[in-house]
Amino acid sequence: MKSSAAKNSKKKSANKVADSLLAFLEAFKEVETSLTEDYGAESEEEIASGLVTELASATETIIDNEDFSSAFIASTVKTLNQALEELDPDIFTRQVDEIIEEDEDEDEDGIGLVDDEDYYEDR
Repeated sequence: MKSSAAKNSKKKSANKVADSLLAFLEAFKEVETSLTEDYGAESEEEIASGLVTELASATETIIDNEDFSSAFIASTVKTLNQALEELDPDIFTRQVDEIIEEDEDEDEDGIGLVDDEDYYEDR
């Protein structure tokens, strides 16, 4: 049987992870807001690009200044992905399906690439 001290230590660690994840998500949301309000990013692509840049910069700083490797960070992200899939098994496939549907909607609206052979034959 685990000792009371071990259980308390595990609970403290879990709380620390939850608090840190919350802080990360709040900071992420602040950066996203800053990109749109302060820098005028409008499209999802501009916002995503800005977020990637900020995350890459923060990750590089952590790798350079702290005792964490890129492999450890990648492993942590993979574990977070697995935890998300455990909570919502279709989260990643649903997002891909939504992106595909958006692309198809753009094609139907006449925006995007034209895939119709008749279009090219008539030209």
